[in-house]
Amino acid sequence: MTFQDIQNQVLTWLDDINGTYFTTSQVTYWINNAQREVQKQLIQAGQHWYLTTAGTNLVPNYDCYSLPSDFRVLHKLELLTSGQFTDPISMQTRFRVYPVTPIESDAVYLGPGTPSGYYLKKNCLVFRAVPDLAYPVLLTYSYMVSDMTLPTSVPDVPVQYQELIPILATIDGLLRDQRDPSAFLEKKKEYIELMRQDADQRQVDGPRMVVTTDFSGGMDYNY
Repeated sequence: MTFQDIQNQVLTWLDDINGTYFTTSQVTYWINNAQREVQKQLIQAGQHWYLTTAGTNLVPNYDCYSLPSDFRVLHKLELLTSGQFTDPISMQTRFRVYPVTPIESDAVYLGPGTPSGYYLKKNCLVFRAVPDLAYPVLLTYSYMVSDMTLPTSVPDVPVQYQELIPILATIDGLLRDQRDPSAFLEKKKEYIELMRQDADQRQVDGPRMVVTTDFSGGMDYNY
């Protein structure tokens, strides 16, 4: 399903096949907003479709680091006490850094040391304790999907859930036109339930698809 296919489907369901009532900019906005909503539902359902990894080196005596520009949800943060994030895993010693609340972080040693906790502050990652060395760190997270702009663009959503995008966009159009969206709300509910069932049925040792991750220097430190 391409961006053009989705536009055509939305306009068909809105009874405006030629797009003479709903503008292209309106429909484009609804579709891209719908893709972000589908991503949110997939992540909440436990579908790890969007996993990627960013690696960087901490800076001694600095505790606040900017998150990657495409950051959506953090899943795992690891500190390497030996090796580099570009090394084979066999040459690495990884140490899990766990989330804490800002209040809980007050109970952690604040002076220079090996970070054992972190919390998010706006678009930053704050380490506790403050790093005393240039530790390599790995951030495993779900990235934010990019807006579709070209007619041939394909949504960054598993094929089996792509129909949910025009469904959600159509709901926005019906609400804007003050029409009854109940039939589409029911289809939305069915898809979200399907996502959760699929996530529950996945076998950890036998995934139905390959998840590819990459390393990128997406984390910068702030003075």
